[in-house]
Amino acid sequence: MTGSTSILAEHLLSLHPDPALAEALGEFATSAARWLLAQDGRTEAPWAIREGLRAD
Repeated sequence: MTGSTSILAEHLLSLHPDPALAEALGEFATSAARWLLAQDGRTEAPWAIREGLRAD
């Protein structure tokens, strides 16, 4: 779910840029990237890991 959430946030910000929201999501994005890097397909689909990291 973390990968999908990162992808959704990236799409939202690309459609409606909001610097304050992007700044607020920075800590979440960092945590999400760390979590995704620790996964090996156990809880996230491989495509969600790859695309989530691209979005972060």
